[in-house]
Amino acid sequence: MQFFFIFLQLYARVEAANNGIAFFESKIRPVLVSQCYSCHSSRNADVKGGLALDSKEGLLKGGDSGPAIVVGDPDKSLLIKALEHTEFEMPPDEKLSTNVINDFKTWIKHGAIDPRVKVQDRKMELAQAKKFWSFKI
Repeated sequence: MQFFFIFLQLYARVEAANNGIAFFESKIRPVLVSQCYSCHSSRNADVKGGLALDSKEGLLKGGDSGPAIVVGDPDKSLLIKALEHTEFEMPPDEKLSTNVINDFKTWIKHGAIDPRVKVQDRKMELAQAKKFWSFKI
């Protein structure tokens, strides 16, 4: 019987994570891609405000003004203040709809589940490469 309850708890957690990923992929990522990445992507030579929004690590680390999100607390999240145009105005040209902003609030409130990981730059300097085990004869 105890195994059954453990299984149910595990199943509930997996389902919650899957629902969170689906929510992120359908409601959050498309907005980040279409409205934010042109200025706030780590792939840009000049990341505006030092804020890269293309990974969860970037959101948590934040930029020049601090962390973009406080997981579980949308009211303390700078990203929400920027989207609402209260402290910052992002996107600068036009405020997003109330529905989109509410989606971001919901996402942050429910743990900001984000399956993206920062892609590490794996380039090696020539001197390092010459010392690498697979290049030695």
